[in-house]
Amino acid sequence: MFKAINTELENMKTKIDLERSKIEQFYNDCLDNKKYVEYFRMKPVHEENLDLYEIGKSNLLCHYVMEQNVEETEQTADEYGTFGYKEPLFEYIYKLVDCGEFERALFHLKRAEKNKWSSYAYFDILDTIKSKYYNRPL
Repeated sequence: MFKAINTELENMKTKIDLERSKIEQFYNDCLDNKKYVEYFRMKPVHEENLDLYEIGKSNLLCHYVMEQNVEETEQTADEYGTFGYKEPLFEYIYKLVDCGEFERALFHLKRAEKNKWSSYAYFDILDTIKSKYYNRPL
């Protein structure tokens, strides 16, 4: 005769929780199998799970940058939004410094500074560039 009001909310909460667990499971599967691109292409349905998805994407992008070379990372950066996340950007800058491409590293450091991503990694990279780039033999 009467329908309880909170059943619709419970159904929505159940769907959100189910999607949350699917995102977590898919993240773990992609991390174990190193199939990061599949996770990047996934989009959550519910807005409540967007934060969880973004955290997972940032972590997987960091792993992706670690495993790819500099050229491959740069080619796919726009497609996956690699430089829009703090940890993958700093990992990429570390790779640039290791390759000796200091000018490109400084360019990306300015991008991090513009986003106000100053942290230990930022200052560590800056010190490394100062010691390696400016003290190299001519």
